[in-house]
This record gives sequence, structure tokens and C-alpha cells, in this order.
Amino acid sequence: MDKTEAICETLKNKGIRLTKQRKSIIEWLADIEGHINAQELFQKVLKKAPGTNFSTIYRNLEMLVDMDVVRKFNLNDNTYYYELKSMGHHHHLTCIKCGKSVELEFCPFKDIDKEILNNMDFQPSDHIFEIYGYCKDCKANKK
Repeated sequence: MDKTEAICETLKNKGIRLTKQRKSIIEWLADIEGHINAQELFQKVLKKAPGTNFSTIYRNLEMLVDMDVVRKFNLNDNTYYYELKSMGHHHHLTCIKCGKSVELEFCPFKDIDKEILNNMDFQPSDHIFEIYGYCKDCKANKK
């Protein structure tokens, strides 16, 4: 079973109807590597489900976030981005000039989460760590 089928099955088991638009959103999120904003996703969904409203995309994304299927985050550009939670736990390095984002291959907070659980009696469920700066290309052009 691929990611799309697994997510669709999870939604069906939770009593969520699988509309054409909802399925298209899930397929696009599973297809892309990384994250996408609602406007970009809207443009892609229109190809599979013409006539879809932007508000439909936004409402469905928020529902998927509430159902803990999709992660929502901001990369310091006043835009929210979305990705499937099945993409795994990861963090980003984001260029503040061109917007390019690179995923870190490790979690700098792995031990901190354990420390918080053990010493503060608090169970972290998720965290987001973003580093902002200039990518190699923008740094070279800045000089």
C-alpha cells in the first residue's frame, strides 16, 4: 500500500468522506518531495479537479492538519507550508533571499526532547526548528 492509499484508508476509517478534491490534495502532497504552500497546491489540484475553489483547498488542508496527517509550518516569509507527516521528522535551512529550503538530515533536539520528558514531566509531541540565512548562491551574489 503506498502513502496515498494509506492516508485515504486512515481518513475512511475515521469517517471522513474522500472527495475528488481531498484525494487530489493527498496525491499531490504524497507526490512532492518537501513542502508546498496552499496557493501552489491549489494550482496543482486544478489540473486534476478543475473548478475547485481555493477555499476548498485551504479548508481541507486545515482539516488534514487537525487530523494529524499534515504538518503546517511557516518558513519566516508570512506563508504557511504543508507536508505529509509521513515525510518523517525533519528540520529546514531556509535562504531568506531566494526562499530555497533544504532539509536537515538529523534532529538537533533528539536528546533535548528526552531531557524535557525526564526532567520537566512534559511529553513533547512535535517541534519545528528552522535556521534562516543565505544559501551558497545568494551569499556569493551578496558580496
